[in-house]
Amino acid sequence: MVISLCIPNMNRTYCLKRTLPSIIKAANASSPVEITILNYSSTDDLEDYIEEIKKDTVLVDGNSFNFPKVMGEQYFHVSHARNVASLASHGDYIIQLDTEIVPSENFVEYIRTQIETKKLVWMCE
Repeated sequence: MVISLCIPNMNRTYCLKRTLPSIIKAANASSPVEITILNYSSTDDLEDYIEEIKKDTVLVDGNSFNFPKVMGEQYFHVSHARNVASLASHGDYIIQLDTEIVPSENFVEYIRTQIETKKLVWMCE
């Protein structure tokens, strides 16, 4: 079962730089995970940061990055951004994260266990 972690971002790359290492660590602890970072018309250094991530980040086997882009949005519409990120992901289950979220290392494993043991199709914390 592939879990997609969807993170829409518009001009909050400074937050993503602080939180993404923890997100990657949680993903690597419970493969397979797809990390989807949506560029929602960012005008900050997100594109440069994504290139850096592609070059420097090590993911365990089965994990992947996905970097979809939506341009032309003047304002951040959280519902639209989350929907676009979800539609661009390829996982069996979708987890919506904000750029400010710092998950624990067992975050993905906890969710995976909840899905498998309780046969969940929807979960909200």
